[in-house]
Amino acid sequence: LDLPVNRLESPEATGKSFGGNASIGLHSNRVATLTSDYGRNLVISSPTTYSDNTALGLTAGIGLFNRFDISYKDSSYVPGIFKVKFQILGPSRREAKEDDFSLGISAGYGEYDKAESGDRHEFTPFNGATVQASTSRYTMKTKAYDSNLIAGYRVKDTILMYSGFSLLRLDYKGTQTAFFLPKQEFSGSAVQKLL
Repeated sequence: LDLPVNRLESPEATGKSFGGNASIGLHSNRVATLTSDYGRNLVISSPTTYSDNTALGLTAGIGLFNRFDISYKDSSYVPGIFKVKFQILGPSRREAKEDDFSLGISAGYGEYDKAESGDRHEFTPFNGATVQASTSRYTMKTKAYDSNLIAGYRVKDTILMYSGFSLLRLDYKGTQTAFFLPKQEFSGSAVQKLL
């Protein structure tokens, strides 16, 4: 599970019906590893570990009304998130000038499924026949819920400084088979709050 640190989202709406916008950049991720080896270690009995990662992020959107945008955000292994943004205060990006303040809110949802199998093993059961089997596999469905409150200030006509509060919640649920053990179910969530 990857939790992106840089949210790549400004408080300003596009300010034009069907006016587009896009941004791309590198950002830091916090990676939560549920198990180091899904073929040998069960998720339900493995400690979750965390590490840092850098990944490419992309956001593309379109303005529907003067203060209302829809967008799609994709970054690393986080599900692609479809978002809506509403600008509460201040002029839109199209009309903004130096010394303008802006405030916006956004919410989004995305999901993805992942499945892997591997570790083919040969073994000889009691009847003497050699059998090959893929003995480890997992499936996982992840749902992402994203919300943001973003405030901005234009220091120049072309420079917007912004920050805010961001909440990303990933709910995951899956199954895992390791070696010849019965299928195990696992589930959980990861929450990231940023200021």
